[in-house]
Amino acid sequence: MRTFVCTIVLAAMMIPVVAWAQQEPGPNKGPDGNPSGPGGQPGGDPAKAMAELQRKQMELEIQVRRDDLQLQQERHELEMKKHRAELDRWRRQADDRRDGPKGLLVLMLLGCLVSHILLTVWVCMDMRAKGIGRTLWVPIVLLTGLGGAILYAIVRVADTRDQAAPAAKAK
Repeated sequence: MRTFVCTIVLAAMMIPVVAWAQQEPGPNKGPDGNPSGPGGQPGGDPAKAMAELQRKQMELEIQVRRDDLQLQQERHELEMKKHRAELDRWRRQADDRRDGPKGLLVLMLLGCLVSHILLTVWVCMDMRAKGIGRTLWVPIVLLTGLGGAILYAIVRVADTRDQAAPAAKAK
């Protein structure tokens, strides 16, 4: 009894599969399921079959060309990204190079400003000690820096010699 029930269940499971296989025409089968060509007639038309084959080949060639173009476009985009990355890297390196001298330049300018101020203070103090007017030499030394201070020192040494000469003759 058990074998009988299993056979009936298996047969019931096979009915839809058999019905589906009979309804679907396979390749080179017509609507009635009999072997036929593309036109549904036995043997088919060789010219139509050849035209269908050429059409499919052309479709495949078109698809291959599309794929090649897409591949070339993606390769081109990757190369462009690579070039952009290289340009960005070069720009960052150039910016880094510019940042170094900028800091050094600011430091040098700050040093020049401080030296100009210190030289001006020295000239001012020296002129106060000598009792000379500061209206001419302070702006000169402040604007010219070391050059103005050297010029002041030369004029001062010459003045000192001129003042020392009459005092020596008087003795």
